[in-house]
Amino acid sequence: MTNIIYHLAIIILSMTTLAACSYHKPKAVFDDMEITQTANSDSYLKNDNIFRPTDDKINMYIIPTQKNDTVAFFFIPKNNKKEIELIPVVYPTNQKSKYKIYEITQINNDSLIVKFAVRKFFKYKDYYNVNGLVFIRNTKSQIKYEKNRYKEEVFPVYKLTADIEYGEAKGMWTSYPSEGNTDNYSEIIKTHFIKLLKPQKQQKLLLDLYQPLNDYVKKRPLIVLIHGGGFFVGDKENSFMNDICPHFAKCGYTVASINYRLGFTPSQTSIDRAGYKALQDARAAIRFLVNNADEYGIDTSRIYVGGTSAGAITSLNVAFMDNDEIPDKAKEGLIRQSLGNIDDSGNKIPHNFSIKAVINLWGAINDSTLIDDYNRVSLLSVHGSADSVVPIGYDTPFQDIGAIAEVVMPKMCGSRIISRRAKALGMPEKLIEIPNAGHSPIYDEENHLNDTYYFIKQEITDFLYPQNFPTSFENYMYKIFAINDNTYQLENTSISADPNIIKQWNVIGGYITSENEDKIKVLWFSNAPHQSVELTTASDIGATKTYTKRIR
Repeated sequence: MTNIIYHLAIIILSMTTLAACSYHKPKAVFDDMEITQTANSDSYLKNDNIFRPTDDKINMYIIPTQKNDTVAFFFIPKNNKKEIELIPVVYPTNQKSKYKIYEITQINNDSLIVKFAVRKFFKYKDYYNVNGLVFIRNTKSQIKYEKNRYKEEVFPVYKLTADIEYGEAKGMWTSYPSEGNTDNYSEIIKTHFIKLLKPQKQQKLLLDLYQPLNDYVKKRPLIVLIHGGGFFVGDKENSFMNDICPHFAKCGYTVASINYRLGFTPSQTSIDRAGYKALQDARAAIRFLVNNADEYGIDTSRIYVGGTSAGAITSLNVAFMDNDEIPDKAKEGLIRQSLGNIDDSGNKIPHNFSIKAVINLWGAINDSTLIDDYNRVSLLSVHGSADSVVPIGYDTPFQDIGAIAEVVMPKMCGSRIISRRAKALGMPEKLIEIPNAGHSPIYDEENHLNDTYYFIKQEITDFLYPQNFPTSFENYMYKIFAINDNTYQLENTSISADPNIIKQWNVIGGYITSENEDKIKVLWFSNAPHQSVELTTASDIGATKTYTKRIR
């Protein structure tokens, strides 16, 4: 008789609960707390107590209450609404029972149908198993970093700090806004001829700094970008910088766009000295940023420098030129003063940095022997094959301004020569030639950024991505192998010896019962649709790699 009464009570309870779980009017009282039909999804999804399904195709979640005998499911409709549907599930009040009442019978894009019956339900650590559906806790894991950081725009918002003064130096000017290829440099020089003859004044050197907003990584790789303009025109806020700097900040970098001293008289000596001043200013900017690394969130071991045209020339000189390689025209002469060493201008911050990678966009270098074993970098070069402003091979620049170029311009080694030299020295390098393209191929006829620009931006992103992994990551080409059906270990255990690497195991279709250094033991769910073992490694700057072994 007692059993009959008990089963009747179960049936009544099941029917009552099912009625309360109508998709249109789900409402119940859990621990004296009323859960209504809809709620703001943001507040629930940030709840540390939420359990999410391991199967990404299932958009249903668990909210355990304070008591183990009560659970609520919520379902997120795939209709872009900022609401969630709550489906209450009440268990028997006997907390010693190993059985709970419900069964999921249908999940589709528009509705969730819940049917109640006696089914087994259990929890182990941070895992729930519900009729073969595995739920894991929806909390921040040990590895907090975004999976595709540095590869994609993982931050929706960035912070821009404009016009930071990094130094000052005597010069003509530091900004002449100009876009694309429309400016005729010979006409510009004529227009400014009187100004060029005036005594030079102290110029404030400014940079704009871009950082990802709300980032928890304390040290980020630094990208320093230098605009082009023939050492005569240009500005840190041109359309190229206004697009690419936010892009890399959203990818997780700290990015600086700098202004530097511009202007020269029409002579080879003055042009060479203008290029050397740009080098000095760029190095002053990097010294300033390194000196303020804690404030700006910079990893000083990962400094990347790059630019377009004159900015690329400057970037190459920053990476490769040493004090014993200063051009003669920067030194003291009969009617000229010495410009000093490469770190003697801009500010008095000591030299304490090295360059890890260079982005050379249609740039060149005066002498290819500057590229040597002493300054080894990773190098990406992009150049139009028909560039008449900066040669892709070995030739005179600015051929578009006529015969005067042969008189005042020294020959330079373009990207083909640079690539060949770097390759001969065994440096990581890549050359992308844009067929039949001229100078600055990233602009269309109306000086808007074109499809070539977006192609190049992706190439730069892909080039920089592996630079963010520590050298020890190169040794992590290991395999996860099975000791037996429940124990898994790394083939290469060197990862444990690196204190800068965080590692985290995860399993799909089961849960980890124990973990000891590079070995884990797993209890598999026999009815899981698939099973796999994953190991994610993260560096101190948030670069991650995930290795997976599929079990079935």
